[in-house]
Amino acid sequence: MNAFTNADSGTWTCSFCSAINYFNGPISITEQGQLSLSAYEIFAKEEGNPPEPPTYLFVIDASEDSFLGEVCSALYKLIENEKIDGKGRARIAFIAYDAYIHYYLLNKTTPSMISCSIKEKIPFPLNTLFCDLEDCKESVLTLLKSLPKAFTNKNTNSIFLEILIRIEEILKQTGGQVLFFQSDNNIANLVLLIYIIRNI
Repeated sequence: MNAFTNADSGTWTCSFCSAINYFNGPISITEQGQLSLSAYEIFAKEEGNPPEPPTYLFVIDASEDSFLGEVCSALYKLIENEKIDGKGRARIAFIAYDAYIHYYLLNKTTPSMISCSIKEKIPFPLNTLFCDLEDCKESVLTLLKSLPKAFTNKNTNSIFLEILIRIEEILKQTGGQVLFFQSDNNIANLVLLIYIIRNI
């Protein structure tokens, strides 16, 4: 069926070969837009499953002071002003890394941090890493405000390549988009990052 198909209550005529075809039941041309329009919408029933909420994983390189402060400041403004797509349904998670990987578990009050070496398995269920932004907004803002202070005596080594593998592991289970903030301007790292993300 297409916009150039001729249809009546019992038959429709193909616009390519002029073959006459019969409908299997009563048809209303005015109420069934697909019989006469080139585009039409299908509305999900109220009892149907809602679409998956947009999911974002923020991954931040914490190996450089100035870079970490700038990233956290920009993200703070973004979230405070509700510029994250999702209309209140967005789910987000934060990971920071230097020589270790730092996971942040967010709730409605105070965020908590779990630090691991990259060789250690993730020590908690992945679904607890993500939170509903609408419910945990204050906790997220608290995290972004305090994060630069948490790395004042940090290790300047960066596990860039290893963190990409961990991101892939997480997103294959949870889905979503990754927003990666990497302080190293090494072009080889950036090309590898683009390749990994496109293939997740």
